Amino acid sequence: MKKIIFFFVILGIAVMPSVQAQSASDAVLMSQYYAGGTARSVAMGGAFGALGGDLSVLSTNPAGLGVYRGSEFTFTPAFNFTSTDASAFNTGITYNDKYLRVLINNIGYVYTKNFYNP
Repeated sequence: MKKIIFFFVILGIAVMPSVQAQSASDAVLMSQYYAGGTARSVAMGGAFGALGGDLSVLSTNPAGLGVYRGSEFTFTPAFNFTSTDASAFNTGITYNDKYLRVLINNIGYVYTKNFYNP
């Protein structure tokens, strides 16, 4: 039993230099929040979580869907344009990268039915 424990201790010490953890830049990258949802919700800064009446409320406050008085289909596309220019150690070599990402921020359908109208 002692030999097995000793083996795993030595193995752990041998593997330890190759182990990598997150750096501070990784923590900052993962802590950023990118607002999404319907265009109406993004324009109001996400305030529809309290107000309701918008399909993107479903993730923050499902009771906000009770404000709907009619059925609605929503589709919100988003486009992310990124451009990067860099040079390598004042050698005159430059790198350019352009990137376009098409996202679907929100797609959904809300069905309502009036049970009280005869």
